[in-house]
Amino acid sequence: MKTLLMMTTALVAIATGANAQTIDMTKFPAPATGEFGPIAAAPDGLAMSDMVGPNDTPHTIGEGFPDPVGAFRFECDPAHVLADDPVVYPGKPGRSHGHQFYGNQSINAYSTYESVRATGLTTCTSEGNRSGYWMPEVISGNRVIRPRNVVVYYKREPKGSPYCDPNAPEYAGICVSIPNGLRFIFGYDFLSGTVTTGGINFSCNINDGQGNPQRPGTAYSPSMAKAAKGCKVGDFIDFKIGAPECWNGKDLDTFNHRSHTTDRVKKANGYEACPATHPYYMPHFLLQAFYVVDENLNTTDDWVPGQKTWYLSSDIMFGMTPKEPGTTFHADYLEAWNPLIKKAWTDNCIDKHYSCVAGDLGNGYGLKLKVRQFDNPRYVPIPAGVTGPFINNKLHPGH
Repeated sequence: MKTLLMMTTALVAIATGANAQTIDMTKFPAPATGEFGPIAAAPDGLAMSDMVGPNDTPHTIGEGFPDPVGAFRFECDPAHVLADDPVVYPGKPGRSHGHQFYGNQSINAYSTYESVRATGLTTCTSEGNRSGYWMPEVISGNRVIRPRNVVVYYKREPKGSPYCDPNAPEYAGICVSIPNGLRFIFGYDFLSGTVTTGGINFSCNINDGQGNPQRPGTAYSPSMAKAAKGCKVGDFIDFKIGAPECWNGKDLDTFNHRSHTTDRVKKANGYEACPATHPYYMPHFLLQAFYVVDENLNTTDDWVPGQKTWYLSSDIMFGMTPKEPGTTFHADYLEAWNPLIKKAWTDNCIDKHYSCVAGDLGNGYGLKLKVRQFDNPRYVPIPAGVTGPFINNKLHPGH
């Protein structure tokens, strides 16, 4: 962890200078060796004062009761659209179906953990989170429709709870933070034709009259077509996808970009736990993307093949039979948090059972918020690329 220790020393030096009054480095202790997995933290070249500021009105809500988990929440604006995927097709620009990216704005086919840690502004609050999140584009007519905004929240039971105690019946696994540089795909899996890790849902949220999504709306459904019925132009379709929560403890990626992570499974006593093959229980995140309904979304009838409506760039691809719109919903993740900030929200929000919102770190500081851009512009052209999952007539294992 030599890199991490050098970075931490630099931050302390900054904190004793001009920013000594505003940044208390005791609130951001260095992670222990190996705490965040096998990759040492790549430096990001940023001072702590660039990433966080004093939080005069903490957004912690009691101890999170009755929810048994601790949570850390923030919002993102949509970033770029690109037919790249640095997880599935590294170094091959234009090889993927189109993706809508969130977070790090530098991500392309050549991105690595080290590159995104060192470069790129972010659409998710502070540069302390240079992680990348991406999902298939939503196609409306002959254009990509971008989401109004995205909500991301990480959750896990606190380390002091029975869920992290191997002697308790509720035990779910060895409670750890997310390892540096972890990357994976979750949601629909083309190889099996099912959702193998994580979970997907859609719902309709009505417009509150101020341009914001508001419940009540339709109940969550695994079908976008069913969720859209009864929605009106100007309302919102909520795309919701949950990431896996269990890690095998050694791999940051695998051949199919899924096998090193998995979901909890039900035990004989009724509680859920990470399987023995993936014993580490890490904070998992939910991603919710809110899309404003337009006239191209069918909101009246059950979908039939060939019907005009929204669809995902992965629903209709070369070499495969078109799927029901929304069926192939999946997402990619490339972890690239500043490790000091990741440790802060893990220790102070997750493990203290707080419900931290708006980037609050639970220690008197919060991520510096950016001016919101929302879906500006709302529509963009479909990016050029090879939109198919097949290589040499074989399905790519990343799908």
